[in-house]
Amino acid sequence: MKFYCLLFFLGMSLAGCVSDLDEMAASETDVVIYGNDTRVFNGEKMKSRGSSLIQEGDSLSLFAQKGIVAENQKLTLTGNSWVCHPPLKWSKEVLDAEITAYSPEFPKNAEDFYTQDGQLKDYLVCKGNFAYHTAIQLHFNHLFAQFLFEADPLLNKELKSITFIPSVKVKSIEPYQARLSLEPATEQQHIHLSHRKDASYSILVPSSDTLSLKIEIETHAGEVLTKDISAFRCESGQCYRATIKKKGSQIGIYNAEDFIAFSYLINNYPYEGHNLSQYGETKNGVTTYYLREDIHFSEKDRKRVQQIGDRLTSELKATKFSDVFDGQNHTLHNLWIEKEFTRESGLFQRISSKGIVKNLCIEGSTARAGKNVDINGLLCGNNEGRIENCHVINSTIITTKGPIGGIIGHNIGTLYNSSVQGLCIDTTNPRTEYLDFAGLCLNNTPTGKILNSYAVKITLKANKKLRNKYSALTYANEGTIENCFSDSCDNKIQALCWYNRSEHIEWCYYPKERYTNHLIGKGSTQQYLSEKHIKYFTHSQESKQATTDLLNEWIQTRGAELYADYQFLPWKLESDLTITFDSF
Repeated sequence: MKFYCLLFFLGMSLAGCVSDLDEMAASETDVVIYGNDTRVFNGEKMKSRGSSLIQEGDSLSLFAQKGIVAENQKLTLTGNSWVCHPPLKWSKEVLDAEITAYSPEFPKNAEDFYTQDGQLKDYLVCKGNFAYHTAIQLHFNHLFAQFLFEADPLLNKELKSITFIPSVKVKSIEPYQARLSLEPATEQQHIHLSHRKDASYSILVPSSDTLSLKIEIETHAGEVLTKDISAFRCESGQCYRATIKKKGSQIGIYNAEDFIAFSYLINNYPYEGHNLSQYGETKNGVTTYYLREDIHFSEKDRKRVQQIGDRLTSELKATKFSDVFDGQNHTLHNLWIEKEFTRESGLFQRISSKGIVKNLCIEGSTARAGKNVDINGLLCGNNEGRIENCHVINSTIITTKGPIGGIIGHNIGTLYNSSVQGLCIDTTNPRTEYLDFAGLCLNNTPTGKILNSYAVKITLKANKKLRNKYSALTYANEGTIENCFSDSCDNKIQALCWYNRSEHIEWCYYPKERYTNHLIGKGSTQQYLSEKHIKYFTHSQESKQATTDLLNEWIQTRGAELYADYQFLPWKLESDLTITFDSF
């Protein structure tokens, strides 16, 4: 009997709680909105504490649905709170609020997004869902994208004015979703800027999948110089940087057409209207080719790029790249690398013992491994020379066979000061059972050296029956690997290498959380592994800082002693606990 009484009183208590909730939902409660912190372009927070692009007394426009209803409601920042009269109320129904806020206030007409001289105004936007009856904190981002151009000092002395002509303009904006509708730009959207002593010119543009930009520069002598930036994806809140130089003032590769022409000419194929002397210079018997600007390849242009070192001579011997390619720390975006019926594949198919590729980034690019290709690397198929300060960022390799290295397929020479930062290996073909791949280099031969480099964020998209033979640094190592590390890779991927037959994989580091039992793959001969020089780190400030210190200590001691002719990049620990090069 007591048991039934207990149930009865418990049921009555629950019924009372439900009733209280219903009463709270049925009452109208004031909405509390605060916060004005703003991320600058590329997602970085304002550096000085408490600073923001939005100050006290500024206003915003609020659009809200469901739990809060507002259409272009004006709010003013007072202290740290956004105030309007009469105050906004939560609805009686228990619904989360969908909110989009704009600062400054949302304009009545799309033309009002622009100034009288044709420039987009810098609107900040906050968009999100907020739980019912909770205080709402706003975090703002830039609604549009930014282009920041630095004019070469020599050109800037001659520059009188510069005009930017975007391909599209804002037609309208759906305010609740912050969704832009675009249309072809008109004469009014041409942006004219006068000469600036600091040689820095910036404009805002709408986000677009196919934005292109024309640049016209007028000099004091009355000369008009033009440059076209071909269509590419431009995202809101991002800053895109480029250097503007007068073509001909410096020898080098400036755009997609230049690079395509270079890739033909370096392989001894003709390319009408172009010659190799436009892109490089020879000093003391060494020819160096220069990449002068970042290049965004269109879908059409990227498939026209030839793999460098890709031609058979009359004696049926493969040509190799035997010069110097200096990327000048510029980036090639949206490359497509694919080859059939050849042993090696990569942007540089073969690099000779005299060849050097340096200071180059490949980002947002794709390589497809051909069915008949034995060795694949996104940057290089077969390296006998030197690759330094080269990086593969957020790219993809698609394969049904492999084998694959993120930067190099087959390394006979040296790779150093280099990295893979975000690489997806896509081998979802259900027929694929075997795949050999590694983040940095597939095969590091007895003469091969991999120094002062790292691989992070390597992921695998594979079918269920794919066998486990892949690693973060190398698949097969018979050479030297020193002062390297891996981090944040899929836990199926070996921390360092799959198959090791060398005593010289030393002073390397890996994350303990993911690699407790498979630091080195089962294919290794354990007697060669000097484990005393291989250490793990954890995802903590102290452990990551200690690893960073050890990487720098190696540069100053063993690196300086054994590799005196190499200039190694120092390391730093970022605030998000990622380890990277201090100058990258």
